[in-house]
Amino acid sequence: MGEDVIFAVRHFVEQAIKEGTGDRYQPVGQENGLLLIRMPDGEIRKKPFPYLMQELTRSTPSAFFTYRKKILPEKISLKGELYAEIKKASEQNGVWFRKDLNVQGKERVLIANYIQWMLQRGYIYSYGIGIYSINLEVDDRIIIEQKYIQHGDEESIETLI
Repeated sequence: MGEDVIFAVRHFVEQAIKEGTGDRYQPVGQENGLLLIRMPDGEIRKKPFPYLMQELTRSTPSAFFTYRKKILPEKISLKGELYAEIKKASEQNGVWFRKDLNVQGKERVLIANYIQWMLQRGYIYSYGIGIYSINLEVDDRIIIEQKYIQHGDEESIETLI
């Protein structure tokens, strides 16, 4: 992961700790991908980011955060949101187009990495540059209709004529 992504994740988890515990537990640093937390008794403990979020959102008492001001709602990751969007478009239209996402810069690179991750694991399938589906088989007519007619790809329509 890039340092900017790690910083964003760390910031998100630190804010969640503050919101969920009312400052009883203090993030004090990071070491080898683990967040350092000062416990109410002053002890410093190291825990991974996903574990901390799990403990802040669990509906049962947490072994780590023994005092919580409130239980935080579960957050869906960007990767999860992306998959849900691809799944919804695939169910409605047969395919999903990456160009439908209006993202720039670092987020665009992150999305590309997530798409590659889902492709490698067989969660989604590619049907051309920037065209994806959760369906293993998609009729060519659906792809053509979506690409040239529904999405109004003028440059591509001209090449067909």
